[in-house]
Amino acid sequence: MNLIGRILNLFLGLFRLKLSRISVFQYGFSHGADYSLVMIGAHNGKKTTRLVKDALKFGKVCLVEPVPYLFNQLLDRYKGRDGICLINKCITPTETAFVDFYAISQASNKVTIYGDQLGSLNSQHAKNHDIRFEKFVKKIRVPALTVTKLLTEQNCSKIDCLYLDTEGSDVQILLSFPFNVVKPKTIIFEHLHTDGTGITGNNFLSIIKFLKSEGYKISRFDAENALATLC
Repeated sequence: MNLIGRILNLFLGLFRLKLSRISVFQYGFSHGADYSLVMIGAHNGKKTTRLVKDALKFGKVCLVEPVPYLFNQLLDRYKGRDGICLINKCITPTETAFVDFYAISQASNKVTIYGDQLGSLNSQHAKNHDIRFEKFVKKIRVPALTVTKLLTEQNCSKIDCLYLDTEGSDVQILLSFPFNVVKPKTIIFEHLHTDGTGITGNNFLSIIKFLKSEGYKISRFDAENALATLC
């Protein structure tokens, strides 16, 4: 097991939570939810095509992506598809009309193939991955909304799977999530960047305690993501 795995085993062990590799992920899809899938940080949709396809068999899908050029690619991918709501905004933990977002251009994929996936509210996030990304990062002003407002606007009170991939903001979004109103059956969130780029620490411990108090058990999905399942 790699270092991240050992660290997560240690952290989860402190709370008597089982950490195990998941060979077949159960998303909790079922007929009857307002949205079978809500994805915050959808990128251009390329790496989650199969997931979205599976989710659409059970209900509607909501995909949120703040970076305009990635959102346009997402639009092209799902143009004319029924049951998909696409939103070009940034989800923030507190109410604000606009927010500074640090987008990274598609040209960054010349450094690594995942370069354009590193857009973040953290100005140093891409650079912390690799100093060569610095020249590809641009601060942009994007419209924002809280997750509570997102759910209200979509008239959503029942979710099968909440999928977060925000490059550093997952914990803050979860702490602001209205669990008293909506409790997703499953939640995927990044544990890798809870305490800074590539750092798993006290914020991860806090979100484990918080999700446990909301009735979830936590397991390891992969080297970057954790899975919370409603008990």
